[in-house]
Amino acid sequence: MVKLTERQVRIINGRHFATVATVMPDCAPEATVVWIETDGKYLYFNTAFPRLKARNLERDNRVAITVFDPAHPYRDALAIRGRAELITEGANEHIESSRDDTRARRSKAFAPASPASSSRSPPKGSTCNDQGVMAKATRAVSVRAATHDDLRAIVGIYNWAVNQTFATIDSEPLDTEEAAQWWEAHGKRSKLLVATDESVESGVIGWARLLPWNQRGFDVVEDLVYVDPVHQGRGIGKALLMELINEARGLGYRTIVATIATDNRHGLQLHTSLGFEAVGTIRNAAHKFDRWMDITLVQRSLED
Repeated sequence: MVKLTERQVRIINGRHFATVATVMPDCAPEATVVWIETDGKYLYFNTAFPRLKARNLERDNRVAITVFDPAHPYRDALAIRGRAELITEGANEHIESSRDDTRARRSKAFAPASPASSSRSPPKGSTCNDQGVMAKATRAVSVRAATHDDLRAIVGIYNWAVNQTFATIDSEPLDTEEAAQWWEAHGKRSKLLVATDESVESGVIGWARLLPWNQRGFDVVEDLVYVDPVHQGRGIGKALLMELINEARGLGYRTIVATIATDNRHGLQLHTSLGFEAVGTIRNAAHKFDRWMDITLVQRSLED
């Protein structure tokens, strides 16, 4: 069960758009615009057979739901991943009543047909990750230096992390003016990389940054890694971090560090998988989502 913040409840109960992504037979995501509402416990959305969304849910009931304010799509948005249960009782009546309600709200699935089946059999050459949706393993991803043209995508990914995760302790997303100022002050002055996928409209599906650690007198470098939530689970974060490690070593640094919210389990796992080790924790270091959180410092030697 996902506990929503007051801001997220406001988004759900206000005027906004919603999409649901289901899993295709080749494990690629398929996104559809939907009506969403909540009873305070579950999210509900409509589908009908023989539509593709309903067929996907019969085979694999994993979903990713995104709800956002159309006036502020980067600032006011939320994303929830989970499993849907197909319900037939009252579904047709619910679809009819929903047509007059343009407000999007919260995940179970209404479908005027048979219950979902949990069986699934991905084809050869494809991968399905049980913690989310993963596209074909053969899809090419490349890492390159960022340019100013990438700024909009970079900020979009970052603002999603601000609103939805502990990947950053920042609680306020960047607007257009602030993003431009950030690029001038930091973006073009530090080692900034992007991961790209030609099949994605913006091209950019993740970014990473290398910057001097903010402790005076230390010859240490710090990394930041962010990945588009739609493409998480594809090894993009690892590819970006590996490239940052190589860049830091090439620049002559001896140590690379990262400061990670202790609740950011995926961030800690990513760094641990590439040889980082936790060296300390700062208790109650930052306040976000209505509570205090600890920050873990991890480091890796670059001399191996």
